[in-house]
Amino acid sequence: PDCPTERTEKAVKDVQNQILSWINEFLGLSYTKIEQTCSGVVALQVMDALHSGAVPMNKVNFNAKNEYEFGKNLKLLQIVFVNVGIEKVIDIDKLAKGKYQDNFEFMQWLKVYFDHNNKDEPYDAVARRQQFATARKAMSDRKACDVKEPSCTPLGERTNIAPSNVAAKAKPNPNQLLRSQSVAQPTNTVRMMQTKIDGLEQQAEEMREVQCALEKQRDFYYGKLRNVEILLDDDGVLDVDMKVLRSTIQSILFNPAGDFICMEEPSNVDDMDVGL
Repeated sequence: PDCPTERTEKAVKDVQNQILSWINEFLGLSYTKIEQTCSGVVALQVMDALHSGAVPMNKVNFNAKNEYEFGKNLKLLQIVFVNVGIEKVIDIDKLAKGKYQDNFEFMQWLKVYFDHNNKDEPYDAVARRQQFATARKAMSDRKACDVKEPSCTPLGERTNIAPSNVAAKAKPNPNQLLRSQSVAQPTNTVRMMQTKIDGLEQQAEEMREVQCALEKQRDFYYGKLRNVEILLDDDGVLDVDMKVLRSTIQSILFNPAGDFICMEEPSNVDDMDVGL
């Protein structure tokens, strides 16, 4: 008979194979390793399928190749989580490194979430990827075309110079040469610096979006705790039945709007699933 360790390893392997089969079948991929999910594309497409319109697909980098690009996709995923009301906090640094255990645990969570929220609506994952990947590439090509090289006529290519002027033109003005070189040489440096500036501005904008989403989430839960505090500060709370108090606190914590709820005697407290 197999030892406990071998049985555990076999069970984990079975779960891994089930997750990979689900990913490949649902999204039209051909992943062979869990670590390949570290780019964030799988999770973003699953969210796109479950919450139509919640994922800005034009911002998804479907061709992400390195840890920095993976991180940008995962930051976008965290914003989507906040916007659709998912409380899970993504450990972006760990997932982006592509380690097996971290991504395996995250994919397990994603599969459970999918099973609980899937409405079996048709979703063409391949078409969605092609649509936005093509649009993203076209936008990148347009940006590249916008960068124009300065025109320059090499020395010695001028024509139609009168013979009488050849001697005068033989020695170019040193000041003109210096000015010409000072304009031409920094071109590549300026272009590289502009690219870096554009990248930093985009990164700053993404960080502002994440900060805004997290502040919104913080204020939401602080409001709930404040409502519970107000409820418990009331002198009359000692005279309230514990079942009613427990039910009221639960209503505050699980009320999606975060509004204050007054204590009322429920019609049938014993049948309530309070979960505490």
